[in-house]
Amino acid sequence: MTISAVSLDYIYPPAIILPLAEREKAVLGLGIAISSFQSAITREIGKFANLFAKLSALEIDQDLWLDGVEPPNEFARIWAYAFLQQLQKDDLLPTGITPSAEAGVGIYFIDGDKYADIECLNSGAILGVISNRRDRPFAWEVEQDARGLARASARITEFLNTPAPRKDDSRWSWRRSIFSRF
Repeated sequence: MTISAVSLDYIYPPAIILPLAEREKAVLGLGIAISSFQSAITREIGKFANLFAKLSALEIDQDLWLDGVEPPNEFARIWAYAFLQQLQKDDLLPTGITPSAEAGVGIYFIDGDKYADIECLNSGAILGVISNRRDRPFAWEVEQDARGLARASARITEFLNTPAPRKDDSRWSWRRSIFSRF
């Protein structure tokens, strides 16, 4: 993978993709360039390799796309790639990756009754959801920058690592403990 710095124009919101050269793509919102002639997943190692491979396959394998839903676009795939890199850095292995029913890419976590996901949508939004499967799910919008991705990873990590509330606990205690820091 070839990575090079990209100068960003901070006057305008991040655009989706700006071609730098015939074989390179620059992601304005992320400030990285990934060479298209060399697979971006070849250097991903360990337990995340299959997730990076599936994300790469979402671009071309129509069998992975959901019927009646727009396939994940480049914007959604690149933000999902960046979030997977953040998860790898934080050593937080997702359960899986899938096309989103809302048109985009979903990265999800399942641990017993706990469920969390991040959806990188074709529209440009990045949404997070956590649920203990008893109470109403909590959803939030993830900021489209490295800090936002890191905070989303930390929020999911804390949620998954917080012990499940006992039946006599307040139903909102898990939310107070997780979101008091964010």
